[in-house]
Amino acid sequence: MTESPRDEDEPMPLAALARLLPGKPAYTTVRRWASDGRTSQSGKLVRLETVRLTNGLGSSIAKYKAFLAALQE
Repeated sequence: MTESPRDEDEPMPLAALARLLPGKPAYTTVRRWASDGRTSQSGKLVRLETVRLTNGLGSSIAKYKAFLAALQE
C-alpha cells in the first residue's frame, strides 16, 4: 500500500481514497464496494464502511483494510 502522510483513521472522500489504494482503482469501483459490496470467500456480503462528509461519502485507509480482511473470511 502506498504510504501517505494521513492518519489511517482519518476519513477522506472516496475519490481521494481511490488515489491512495494499490492499483489505483477507479472512484466508481470504490463507490461500488461501499454501495453494492463484494462477496467474501465464505459467501457473506461485505461492504466498505463509509461516513457522510460535507462533500459526499468518505472512508479511511483503516476501513479499507478492514474491508479486505472481511473479504478473506
